[in-house]
Amino acid sequence: MPDRYLEMVHRLQLYGMMFLVAFTPLAFGATETWSTALMVVTVWLLMLAHVGHAVKAGALTFHNADLHGLSLLFTVFVFVQIIPIPANLWTYEWLGFKRTTLSVDSYAGGLAAIKVLCYSMVFYLSSHIFAESEPHVPRATPTPTAPQERLYQLVHFILYFSFGLAVFGLIQHFAFDGRIYGIKELSMGGSPFGPFVNRNHFAGYMELVAPLAFSLTLYGTEWRDHRPLYGFITVILCAALVFSQSRMGIICLAVQLALLGFLLHRKRSSKQARLRIIGALLLLVVLVTGVVVWLGPRPVIVRLATLTSFQSDLWLPGRYEVWRGAFQIFKDFKVAGSGLGTFPIMYPIYKSRPTDAIYFEAHNDYLQILSETGLIGAGLLLLFAVLTLARALRLMRGEAYGAMRAIRGGAVVGCCGLLMHSLVDFNLQIPSNAFLFSMLAGFALLPKPSRPHEWREEDTYHPRGRRGSMPSSLVKGMFAWKLDNVCSASGLSPTRESQNNVRSIL
Repeated sequence: MPDRYLEMVHRLQLYGMMFLVAFTPLAFGATETWSTALMVVTVWLLMLAHVGHAVKAGALTFHNADLHGLSLLFTVFVFVQIIPIPANLWTYEWLGFKRTTLSVDSYAGGLAAIKVLCYSMVFYLSSHIFAESEPHVPRATPTPTAPQERLYQLVHFILYFSFGLAVFGLIQHFAFDGRIYGIKELSMGGSPFGPFVNRNHFAGYMELVAPLAFSLTLYGTEWRDHRPLYGFITVILCAALVFSQSRMGIICLAVQLALLGFLLHRKRSSKQARLRIIGALLLLVVLVTGVVVWLGPRPVIVRLATLTSFQSDLWLPGRYEVWRGAFQIFKDFKVAGSGLGTFPIMYPIYKSRPTDAIYFEAHNDYLQILSETGLIGAGLLLLFAVLTLARALRLMRGEAYGAMRAIRGGAVVGCCGLLMHSLVDFNLQIPSNAFLFSMLAGFALLPKPSRPHEWREEDTYHPRGRRGSMPSSLVKGMFAWKLDNVCSASGLSPTRESQNNVRSIL
């Protein structure tokens, strides 16, 4: 296959992913019909390009086939919910109408099923197009493969774009005139932050990216010179999340930082490494607190004070009524649910007390999934989540290459934070957040290089040397160059053992 064609396909995949990373949050979270449709069409084009290229090259692979099988099985199930069943085989009566589909609203179920299929394809693409597929070629100096280089480009794009999004959110927060971008008015109200109509969804987006930036700050040994930049990005992302005044978002961020520190502590067991991790966490807290105090902490303090108040319908009492309604729906549709995407139709019938509030979501993704897909759908997703988390943690513990270890760790913690936030919100029903969540889940499950022992941290080139010393790098380089010349003149090649001996001496 011509190299030019391969390069074109790879660029299409990379730039397509970058476009979606930027477009989905900027288009108000891709919650409107036109933006959701554009996201779905773009993902389909990327999927077709990947499958066409893989089939033509004879290299169509399925890493983690069991997990993709579970994802596909759930997607098939939500499509089955909207397929009419012959009336002579099965039918039921609901509100005086005879139904032949598992879903009480096939149209809403079809729209939701299309989005689920889109997220499944994103999960597959992100765990395959950045996987090492070309044959292993031994190298004297370990360097990232082409798929890994594209992965690093995408990860850095995510960090830099999220940094810009956080800065924009802070600017708009302090200069807000009631309109997003200064043009979009909130016809149905809301508590916007950045391009999101709901501040909790902005916080959810930051929860996905902040652990990735902080993990690279601590673990990105291959980009030692960039660590201050990663740290600065982390501080701004965390500060923007705090100023969004999302109570659960702030709690999740604190839990995420503690979890990330625990994972890194388990990997680096030396006392010096533990002290570095603890020091980095404390420094991050001090810097974020300093930024918040400098910009004005009063609104954040007032907002957090409502955690102890149970008089607002925006906190637990109001949500409790919705949760009770969602559970009542589940009790009537235990096995297969009422149909994905049907909660806005079902809740007005099941709400326990009259209210003027309109709820399109249950403010608890787990209860809503349970009510809409029943035990079958919820069981499939639970099994998928448990197996994915277990495998991602195993890959992270066995990862020898610092950059990949950082990406895996940040992706795992980011996804865990959003899953925690979903206990009291519906971030996973916002297309931009669900898209990034699916992408990070794929990153966490990327297969290791064909020979993981080659990617040892001590073998990796650092711009300032292994210990951060420029003179030591020069001395090592000159000595290695002289050794190669001597071996070449004598017709010999330096063995791995001799290289290790030279390294130990230097």
